[in-house]
Amino acid sequence: MSHQCIDGRSDRHSWWEYDAHGIPLCVVCDDCRASKLARYQPVILTRYTQADVDERIEPEDGTLL
Repeated sequence: MSHQCIDGRSDRHSWWEYDAHGIPLCVVCDDCRASKLARYQPVILTRYTQADVDERIEPEDGTLL
C-alpha cells in the first residue's frame, strides 16, 4: 500500500493505525509511525472514555461510549 510518509510518497510496507476503540487514525510505516501518532492525544491510543476527551465519542453504530 502506498502512503504519504514523512519524506513524501512511499511504497514502504504500511498499515492502518487505530485508536483504542478501533477507529482508524492514519496509514503509517516503520519510518513515520511515531511522528504521525504524535499528532493525536496519547489517551486515545489507550482505553478511553468520554471524560478523557474534549469531543463526543460516537461509534459507527450510533451509540455513545
